[in-house]
Amino acid sequence: MKKKEPTTRYLYGLAFRLLLAILLSVNSLAIIYFIFTPLTVYPSFWLIKLFYPIRIDGSLFYYSNYIIVIVNACVAGAAYYLLAILNLTTKGLSIATRIKVFIFSAASLLTLNILRIVILVLILFGMGSHAFNQIHLSFWVFGSTIFVVGIWILTTKIFKIKEVPVYSDFKEVLKLFKTGRKRKSGRRNSKRS
Repeated sequence: MKKKEPTTRYLYGLAFRLLLAILLSVNSLAIIYFIFTPLTVYPSFWLIKLFYPIRIDGSLFYYSNYIIVIVNACVAGAAYYLLAILNLTTKGLSIATRIKVFIFSAASLLTLNILRIVILVLILFGMGSHAFNQIHLSFWVFGSTIFVVGIWILTTKIFKIKEVPVYSDFKEVLKLFKTGRKRKSGRRNSKRS
């Protein structure tokens, strides 16, 4: 069986990664919430319980007159999805490295998100709803974006990723396209001679 040349292998790999990224957009948030909601809710509950005698019922925390609801936005499903897309649109990673990168980045996001929830709840219980609302809004606007950007930068440092998501693939495809056009142009000129 004939071995595929590097260009063909790269293009097949790129097509597969892009197809996977497109398929990931179909119902992936439901899967992300199914996996990460309990992984977010229960550790948050256990950590808060170290400070306050809260009760839990599903995704609801009860303490005194407070009811805390951990909704999908609190779980930050879109941030996990974005990390997966960054992973899939980064050129030059082996499958094993992609898996390690996603596990590391998702675990980092999960840890930061749990800490964010615990801190916000402790602020609510300790300082009241006014302070909570101000800080919660700041986290909502800036927190998840900063988390994802920071985690991705840290991931690229730890795993020594030199490529830039989307951009590096775009450059490579453009280079292959130009090389292909030059070859075709060279063949036409040699036939004319």
